[in-house]
Amino acid sequence: MSEATLIDVLAARDRRAELQQKMLSSYGLSLISFTLNIAGPIKADAWAAYAFRQGKAALMAALGSFGYPIRAEEEVSSPAGYEWMAAVDTEAVQLKKICVSIEHRHRMGRLFDMDVIAADGLKISREEERACLVCGKPGRGCASRRLHPLT
Repeated sequence: MSEATLIDVLAARDRRAELQQKMLSSYGLSLISFTLNIAGPIKADAWAAYAFRQGKAALMAALGSFGYPIRAEEEVSSPAGYEWMAAVDTEAVQLKKICVSIEHRHRMGRLFDMDVIAADGLKISREEERACLVCGKPGRGCASRRLHPLT
């Protein structure tokens, strides 16, 4: 268990963007890009791995129940955290509805970051903004703007 540096986090973001582009061009399908929202420098430990497995299992079960086939998938783990990306043969808007439902209803759902990218490369946004994990205020900018400490 090691701390993720800013370089680790930025490298993971770049790697994820490259993989998204590769999968979009290779498969031409909607993508789910699943990571965790983990405040603080420890992004990959036993607890985060457990939460990640729970989120991935929820996604797989939901996709299976709707009959949406996964045509390709990639899983990555690094000090910056855990990631799973899947090319799914269905409309991106439907995938986003499934993801938002899991994020809202699963007991660990607030930790889940389930992004959906349409086959044309456009990210599908959720209708309402999520609250900050630390302070609970609306908005995603607290961490990026360092508005408050993590503890």
